[in-house]
Amino acid sequence: MQQSGQDYKQNRDFHLNGMHRKTFVETAIIDYDADARNSSAVDLRGYGLLGLIVPVIDNAAITFYVSDTEAGTYVQVQNATPAAVTIAASVGTIAIDSTVLAALSGYRWVKVQTGADQTADRTFLWILKG
Repeated sequence: MQQSGQDYKQNRDFHLNGMHRKTFVETAIIDYDADARNSSAVDLRGYGLLGLIVPVIDNAAITFYVSDTEAGTYVQVQNATPAAVTIAASVGTIAIDSTVLAALSGYRWVKVQTGADQTADRTFLWILKG
């Protein structure tokens, strides 16, 4: 069952340099029964992108797809070469920082795609600044 990011939004408060900050955690789920490679969409509108926590996945690289609407056509994010913006995730849990994800800035709806079918549900955590 695919669920929207709103169903999972978690607020996190923290202090940085004496100032109160608020972060949000949005989830993107690869539902093994529905689509073994593509995650649900996450709405990045109005947030600063701080990072992405990639769960343990079946050995595969990840790429990103974006759209201007949730139900729209998703296109692959590419760099100036042009080549797909790809992260070699291997199999362990990894954290990707905002500098690596800079290519996603300016896009509203984002999906994660793995290069191999997953053998179970996978939950990616987007760390956002409100």
